[in-house]
Amino acid sequence: MLENGYLSWLNPMTGTMQQLRNMGAPEIADLGPAKTGLSLREFVDNHSRPTVALSKRSKDSPKLHATALRAEKLAAESKRRASQYNV
Repeated sequence: MLENGYLSWLNPMTGTMQQLRNMGAPEIADLGPAKTGLSLREFVDNHSRPTVALSKRSKDSPKLHATALRAEKLAAESKRRASQYNV
């Protein structure tokens, strides 16, 4: 696993989401009970440390805003497709 990387999975024995993190030293974190209705990405993002901004671009940048809107549309489409499979 790369430095600052992580791997998330559902532990079927406990019904909890777990994560192997390599943020300097490898550790396994328990993210809590798995919840339905959220994608794995949403769940992990909601139960992990905040994302660090890597860009110096202003949050009000038109290009950044357009990118965020595209990401929201893609997330909504992904959620819609996942709901077809009861994920």
